[in-house]
Amino acid sequence: MIYRKRVKIDQPEMTFTLELDSLPEKAAIDPRRLLIDRVYDDNVKVVDAE
Repeated sequence: MIYRKRVKIDQPEMTFTLELDSLPEKAAIDPRRLLIDRVYDDNVKVVDAE
């Protein structure tokens, strides 16, 4: 785990910018599944370099 921070997701689409030493493989919302969610499969996305 490179970075972890609690952020309130209150819009359908949000943009986050992080400065890291290396490119992470994945980004996840609630990776430990602490919150109630009907579809867990959409919580993890592959990071693409821009």
